[in-house]
Amino acid sequence: LTGSMRLVERFQGMHALVTGGSSGIGRSCVLALVDEGAHVTAAGRDEGRLHEARDSSASPGHVRVDTADLSDPAQARRVAEDALAAMGSIDVLVNAAGVALDAGVLDITERDWRTTLDLNLDAGLWISQVVARPRSSMDASTAWRRSRRPTSSPFRCRSGAHCARH
Repeated sequence: LTGSMRLVERFQGMHALVTGGSSGIGRSCVLALVDEGAHVTAAGRDEGRLHEARDSSASPGHVRVDTADLSDPAQARRVAEDALAAMGSIDVLVNAAGVALDAGVLDITERDWRTTLDLNLDAGLWISQVVARPRSSMDASTAWRRSRRPTSSPFRCRSGAHCARH
């Protein structure tokens, strides 16, 4: 951090959507974002663990829990749409949902492979599309104008997270 900016101010008043928010990197992101002032929607399959993450955060009232199977495209899109409806905007998107196959290459079934790709790869795309979609004709116009300038983009992309609107 530069100057006197405190960590708590970095995400103050921002809205975040974190997939995989019940464990691992996703849970850590939920806790860190709340610590730094964000309001967060934590999404994942395990409702109990999502509530545990919320309750262990610095400000449980700043965490909204959404239980869904993100490997299902309809549920993945719904999570993003519901987060937008609840928060009004999403400033930060962390696509951290994922699973690891626990089988040797010769033992992986077609169904296991498809499910892994649906969650680890496709869910992030479906959610990112909803978040990136302009909310109004004014948003669409602004996004188009920004995209025409080579040094500006309507989206910020950072390591560990997919694109987030700014």
